Amino acid sequence: MLFAVILCVLLFAGHSHGSCPAGYLVEGEFCFFFSEITGTWAEANSYCRTFNAVLFEPNTEDRQTALAKALQHVSGPNGREFFIGGSDFFIENQWIWSTEQNPITISHWSPGNPSDSNIGEDCMAVVKAGQWNDIACDRKLEFICERPAKHYLVETWIRISRVPTHTLTYSSSVGSQSMRSKASANSFTGPLQWIQVAPNSTVAWSSASPSSPNGTE
Repeated sequence: MLFAVILCVLLFAGHSHGSCPAGYLVEGEFCFFFSEITGTWAEANSYCRTFNAVLFEPNTEDRQTALAKALQHVSGPNGREFFIGGSDFFIENQWIWSTEQNPITISHWSPGNPSDSNIGEDCMAVVKAGQWNDIACDRKLEFICERPAKHYLVETWIRISRVPTHTLTYSSSVGSQSMRSKASANSFTGPLQWIQVAPNSTVAWSSASPSSPNGTE
């Protein structure tokens, strides 16, 4: 036969919203952990890192939007506060994100903030309503840790018994799959086998391969 005989195609896809460790809340691409204990800003950093996480940093509009949505699942008044990963304790009024120490370039401060009203309000908190507040780093607050959501890439396995000697191409799109093969006058017959290809990838055989001369390859 001059074409590939496709016996089975299996697609394995992860959850569209990712997967988070137990106790975390998933929101889009992010995993949020809302603590039930309180600590200083430094203690909050330490707690998060103990569990391979960091204080959440809403350093893009997408991340701020995800944070605001996650906060909607939290009970309590809109003024309930949580430490997050920003501060200006190195240089006053130069706010940076703690992980990479990059300048804070977006603003979701509550009206009148950052105010440094009590002198030494050098750490960032977020209120349940989603706005930021500067607060003393030695205050005891709940905090928000972050870990990235795990996503499971689509894996495709194709079981074949006859393949062309030139090119076998598998293309994948949402909701549909197709198999295209470039036929050759020198098709071969071999044992059933599984090969793995990524979506939109090409498997190119050499002119005499795969040959399976003994029926074992």
